Amino acid sequence: MDIWDLKDFCRPPLPSDFHTHTLRSDGILDPKDLLKEVVDAGIRVLAVTDHDNMNAIDEMEAEIEAKQYNLKLIPGVEFSSVWSIPGFSCKIHIVGLFCDRNNSGLKQLVANHKQKRDERTELVRNKLLENVKGVSRLKNELNDMVAELNRRNTFINRKHFATFLVRYGFAADIGEAMDKYLCDGCKAGYSVEYTAFDEVIKVILGAGGLPVLAHPLRYKRINGNSKREEILEALVRDFRRCGGQGIEITTPNPKSVSSQDQESSFIKFRDFTFENTARISNLAVRYDLLGSFGSDYHGEKDAADRLLGIHYCLPPEVKPVWTDRRFEGIYN
Repeated sequence: MDIWDLKDFCRPPLPSDFHTHTLRSDGILDPKDLLKEVVDAGIRVLAVTDHDNMNAIDEMEAEIEAKQYNLKLIPGVEFSSVWSIPGFSCKIHIVGLFCDRNNSGLKQLVANHKQKRDERTELVRNKLLENVKGVSRLKNELNDMVAELNRRNTFINRKHFATFLVRYGFAADIGEAMDKYLCDGCKAGYSVEYTAFDEVIKVILGAGGLPVLAHPLRYKRINGNSKREEILEALVRDFRRCGGQGIEITTPNPKSVSSQDQESSFIKFRDFTFENTARISNLAVRYDLLGSFGSDYHGEKDAADRLLGIHYCLPPEVKPVWTDRRFEGIYN
């Protein structure tokens, strides 16, 4: 694949972001606050894809109507799943766009994952209190954090505990907190056994949704493996075989990229290299997957590669996700 000129990249008819999070999962913004930031950023089409739940959608739709925002909302979700091949397994995230949140199969999957997360929350809380020196004196604060997140209808995950550990000085940042205390084999580590990959895709399709393979370059178990290209291709092939329809491709907003220095502008972001974009674009074309994108915005302003609207175009040979029939009326 040749190196592209960014002026040839394909852009949606309106500024769009197809992957964002709120406080209902591991984002830090209340759904109404996310909407305000989205509107202020000039985004006109937004997919909200909280982890394993769609709890923010109703209140966001009501807020858009009440404030008369010039914004169209795509109801979405990002499910965790387990993908396995002989000798290898990995947790994979699958975004579902345009899902019917009242679909019985989807509601059951949400309930199953909430139960698994609730069980992990209790176990991780207890392990922190028992195994990490100094946490026991913060028992009330830890319990208050869990209670407040539950009050806000948030699906609790390890990032919340990592944030707690950083706040009270047990780690310098979230990455250190995860690696030191919360990953498998650590003092407070506990992994959730999520639903199988193919079953998650089936549920999204049954709910009228469009399954999209999320951020394929961010799975450490794949991209840190000596056989990463072989494993990545197997993942994409299985995703398509199971009914998957789209894949997220890391591309920049051309407005933010200097035409005189395109490659270095890519490199300053974690996944932004022409090589990486070409790798995923090739897979999208070969396996007939629609190209999607999204910031994966969680509300943090210091994550340069996850700012609202930073992903906003696709290489010219990739068929855009917005050509799917479910986008009819979105850009009118």
